Amino acid sequence: MKVPFGQEWKNPNSVFDFPKLKLEKDEKARIVIIDEQPECEYVHTLRKVITDERGKPLMEEKKRKDDSTYEVPQTEFKGQYICLGEMETLLNKNIDPDNCPACKAATENSGAVARPEPRFVLNVLKYNLKKGTTTVNTPFQVTLHAWVFTLNRFNTLKDIANEHGSLQNVDLLLGPVEGPLMYQKFPVALGSKCEAWSSESRKETAFAVIQNDREEDLTPLLGRRVTFGELQTVVYEIVSAYNEAFGIPGNLPATPSKPAKEEPSIDVSALLNSSGAVEESSEDEDVSSEEGDDGSEPEAEDLNKLLASLGQ
Repeated sequence: MKVPFGQEWKNPNSVFDFPKLKLEKDEKARIVIIDEQPECEYVHTLRKVITDERGKPLMEEKKRKDDSTYEVPQTEFKGQYICLGEMETLLNKNIDPDNCPACKAATENSGAVARPEPRFVLNVLKYNLKKGTTTVNTPFQVTLHAWVFTLNRFNTLKDIANEHGSLQNVDLLLGPVEGPLMYQKFPVALGSKCEAWSSESRKETAFAVIQNDREEDLTPLLGRRVTFGELQTVVYEIVSAYNEAFGIPGNLPATPSKPAKEEPSIDVSALLNSSGAVEESSEDEDVSSEEGDDGSEPEAEDLNKLLASLGQ
């Protein structure tokens, strides 16, 4: 087809190029959350056991918090996939074996396939800071990032919101990273004010960035959304490899009773009111408060009206 130069071209895969919020070694960051609520999906993280030339699983040693050790099989990361279960069932039971082949496999062989876990994503503005500090640099600059996080992080942010109100009106101080960078475990502290809304010139700068760079749908960053048959094929490969490595006869993933149907994203407000009983790998986080005045920031309702006025 012919395309005029005046037409705006949007790559359908552009969301995967969207910058994610990741802290480097010894880095401190200052951010403000832009979205009123995060997007959320239940996600299966799938891993395939690695074997030696004899077909036996390769094992690696892990250390507990008390310094005792244990062994687990080495695995190859096979991807993160959006769970095909019905959202109401997932919110109530955290698993839906009747509609998702990965959930079905997790109930029959939890060693091979793990249960789904909720993952969250939202847009944040990240400030340009003076090196080694959380002080905003001059001239004022911000960049837009996607922050992907787990239920533990969500609960931390929920506690801050319950105590201090809308997270769109406060800055969060992050870092530095504790432990390996890949796990992105860092403390979250409350800033004294929201620097982005502290003056009219800063507001103009921040909203220009939001208008130009904001991504409306970040859910593809949470995991791959595939068909029932595609997910079942990946699950079959993983369970077959696990059973062969550990000498387990049969026990291949059974076909769920019915194919999954399309469902909307999770209502995050339901998780706000949930008991938080989802099992998830631990993620240590500290929440502290930075002393200082509240500053002058727009109310969350006003911020959302401004965002809506941008045509997003």
